Amino acid sequence: MAVDIAYGGICGSDLHYWQHGRNGSFEVKEPLVLGHEVVGRVRELGEGVTGWRVGDAMAIHPATPFPEPGASPLGMHLTQGGTYLGSASTMPHTQGGLVEVLHVQARQLLRLPKGLDLRTAALAEPLAIALHGIDRAAGRIEGARCFVSGAGPIGLLAAAVLKLRGAV
Repeated sequence: MAVDIAYGGICGSDLHYWQHGRNGSFEVKEPLVLGHEVVGRVRELGEGVTGWRVGDAMAIHPATPFPEPGASPLGMHLTQGGTYLGSASTMPHTQGGLVEVLHVQARQLLRLPKGLDLRTAALAEPLAIALHGIDRAAGRIEGARCFVSGAGPIGLLAAAVLKLRGAV
């Protein structure tokens, strides 16, 4: 599927790649387009794709959700053989979403609620990261004093969600 990218956030990993040429052990060894916090509108449906229409607003899941058959899990959302937009973890590198038109698998698209503007929707991926971390502490947040280290988008969203969930 082809997606017209409307907005994209800049993640800490993007900054590491840009400033240092690496993110952890992943070194940039060829030109790399950054970005994995992207949203936009369907430009063109792929062959056999159903359930979507040209112009539909959506966010993109940056990880390839289903790598090659037989691949083994490496973590919570990454698997051997999987890819992640804007990452030097593969060779050739997996190009990112800070482009005008991005081609992705239909199963990477996440429908946005009606009325949610695309600029705000660009926070979907960092919000998902914050929610994942907070959900791991489910049942222990209401009334708890919580500390969030870092005031970037994920940290600020985590603080907001903690407050909504009853942290003091």
